Amino acid sequence: AGTATMARGLVAFWLMAVAASAATADEHAPSGVHIAFGTRDDEMSVTWHTLASNPGDAVVEYSLLVLSDVSASKPAPSSRVEGTTRAFVDGGPERSVRFVHRVVLSNLAPGATYKYRVGNPATEAYSRWFDFVAKRSRAQIAAGPPLKLLALCDQGHRESAGVLQLVAAEVGDPSTRPDALVHCGDFAYDLDTYSGRNGDRFLADVEPIAARVPYMTSQGNHERAYNFSHYAERFTMPGDGASNGNAYYSFDVGPTHVVAINAEAFFWPEYFDANYMRRMYEWLPRGPPAPDANP
Repeated sequence: AGTATMARGLVAFWLMAVAASAATADEHAPSGVHIAFGTRDDEMSVTWHTLASNPGDAVVEYSLLVLSDVSASKPAPSSRVEGTTRAFVDGGPERSVRFVHRVVLSNLAPGATYKYRVGNPATEAYSRWFDFVAKRSRAQIAAGPPLKLLALCDQGHRESAGVLQLVAAEVGDPSTRPDALVHCGDFAYDLDTYSGRNGDRFLADVEPIAARVPYMTSQGNHERAYNFSHYAERFTMPGDGASNGNAYYSFDVGPTHVVAINAEAFFWPEYFDANYMRRMYEWLPRGPPAPDANP
């Protein structure tokens, strides 16, 4: 009887150790990977989060994808770029923490396809491999296929599964993949719900799309909790967006100039005062982009 009890105790200890190890691994697993156009035409930003952090977590390994690599699940990376990590504390009573990692890839060839993964080379806590097409030049878009932008608003974690599946299928087919996906506010219902866990789940939902095409976002009223902090901390928009919590910015793609403004500033005076409104108005781009932009 004593031997059996000891055996059961050892098995229970082993199971707890395995469970603890799995939980630790999950905390370091990259989640919610998404990309966005960078400030320069040859840049792409990559953003994701983990629930725990080790030195060296913010790394992207990537390589130019050639035709022979199309069926390869793990092409050998030719470049490695390290970025930054920032701890984000949710404003709710749990004060839950997630670590947001950002890397900017530069000197990308226009219209070229790249494969990449994110994670930590030291701990080998990696995402799976994704692919994306670098921003096409005006000349490439003029030659065809034509520019294609998808726009979505009001997408929830539970409410929008069918829509996201349709978009994922379009993104997965090279013949129908858009140049970018524009999401005009109201994410997850909401990003901060359940101390941010609902936002984590939504970004995991959208990862098959947003890890493959630039996910260009703007905030809506559903992001208002804790001064729009979940929106500001979870995304990485180009240009002026980096300094204003991704609230207003602009970018060019082909012949199109896209402007995102913070319309919520008109409804939440506790967060946005007259000085903020004046700065945004003075920033607002005037007229079309220069003719030689994104040649």
